[in-house]
Amino acid sequence: MSIAPSLLIEQVRMAAPFLFAGPEPEGPAHRYLRVLRAYDGRELNALEYYELCLSAHWATAGSFVPTDVDNGIRWKHWQDVQPGLVEEQAKLVLESLSWDYAPVTAKITGSGPRRLSTHEGTWFSVAVGAYAACLEARPALSTLVLDAMRAEAEREDKAYAASAGPLDLLKSSALIAHNFGDLDRVVDQWELKPGDPLRVSLYDAAKPGSPLFGGRLGRAGVIHQKHMGADNHRH
Repeated sequence: MSIAPSLLIEQVRMAAPFLFAGPEPEGPAHRYLRVLRAYDGRELNALEYYELCLSAHWATAGSFVPTDVDNGIRWKHWQDVQPGLVEEQAKLVLESLSWDYAPVTAKITGSGPRRLSTHEGTWFSVAVGAYAACLEARPALSTLVLDAMRAEAEREDKAYAASAGPLDLLKSSALIAHNFGDLDRVVDQWELKPGDPLRVSLYDAAKPGSPLFGGRLGRAGVIHQKHMGADNHRH
């Protein structure tokens, strides 16, 4: 374990103490909040620890002090693990796409199917890890992860195309550049081959000049690069 579970919970409490107050969050979309609240100091198995790390990062990725487990959930905790654990972690990653991040971040534009946030980038990054780890161990599951990534990318493309006015366009461009930048970095980290289906269909989608998605996300990359990229840390 890269960080003790009790210490990880303390880091979440420091970053977002409000998550541990009030009524118990209900429904599958808030499972990650219940996981954090339920930890009582017990010893965790590998899957439970991965779930705790994923939940902690999901809960703090929009805060001023995100937990430092992102490299673990997208890379380290996929290395040298049994196929059965790879499968269970990948299923958890697929589930996490439906987790509601509204209680934990203000970095949002749009609503409903047009909602965009930096959390989609967080999800893309762990989904790449799940996809790559399943390529040999669980190829059918790897295909399911890729299908989910493609569907999410198509949703974000539609959200971007429906930007309502100049300010929304700027916000959406910054978020698209961030989210697909997260995806690209983890594809590089896993060293996916040039002909890999994920690399072919989604890699560099928001890079200026990209032909993917009709070039729309590439134009988002241009807008971000020209007008906001130099001040990226403030966005």
